Amino acid sequence: MGGTGSSSYFPQMSPEERQRRIRDEEERTHDQAFEAAVSVELERVLSEIGPHDAEAVGDHLAEIKAALSEDLEGTIDTLFGGSVAKHTYVEGLSDVDALVILSRTELSEEVPSQALLHFQRELQDRFPNTRVELGGISVKVHFSDAEVQLLPARREDDRLEIPSSLGDRWIRINPEQFASKLTDVNQSLGGKVVPTIKLAKLVNSNLRPEQRLSGYHLEALAVEIFANYEGPRNTKSMLNRFFERAPDYIRTPLRDQTRQTHYVDGYLDESLGRREAAVGAFERAYRRFRNADGARSVEQWLQPLQ
Repeated sequence: MGGTGSSSYFPQMSPEERQRRIRDEEERTHDQAFEAAVSVELERVLSEIGPHDAEAVGDHLAEIKAALSEDLEGTIDTLFGGSVAKHTYVEGLSDVDALVILSRTELSEEVPSQALLHFQRELQDRFPNTRVELGGISVKVHFSDAEVQLLPARREDDRLEIPSSLGDRWIRINPEQFASKLTDVNQSLGGKVVPTIKLAKLVNSNLRPEQRLSGYHLEALAVEIFANYEGPRNTKSMLNRFFERAPDYIRTPLRDQTRQTHYVDGYLDESLGRREAAVGAFERAYRRFRNADGARSVEQWLQPLQ
């Protein structure tokens, strides 16, 4: 019969080799405990930015649709074209892009900039105690518990069109195409892409304004980064991979699959160095995660998210 104790666990080994194996096993156990602790904390963070806020946004969108439908000719159809539909909404961090399809002829046939002004006035009349403002090509309605961002759109030959960035013409888009691709990538990785995007948005929100990316840009990066991902399917590993790979995709223009613009990142003003600022910030975030891994520090790992 064989002996008992460590000599039976590491048979025919020198004392030095046996000690090395024991240290390796202790390190592996320590690593597993660290990974588990970080995962628990990430789940806690995700629970705090969960989908309960999307419910409030949905309720307000229903209010808006009902209010506008009372007096406008024809009907108003509302589509969730942004973060709410893709389940990546984070309170205060994500743009809520609801496409409001205008069927009122005099609005939908106007130059977009004029249609936006009329749309803003209609909303302000219906919600006199709520601040309603123009924000680029959208209209923002500031409720006490949520901000709703509405993007007017129209149907033309069964296709959707929205205002161009200058508001001087209507341009065709295909929002369903991107939402479908994100859904496919998320499902192929066991539903782990969406929580990874939520955490990436949280890290992004803690950067300086000139370093931040738009919510849609982050989602588009995630689709590119995880399209052929074969690594561990857990949020910690995938958030690491996101910030490892993102700088490479930020360095060059990324095409917009919704066809809203030519590029997702057209807002990054090259003359102001915004692209370089974003690349540097995302590289530093990745280094912070890697340094926290090296130190096996849960506290350090969570710092970019706080």
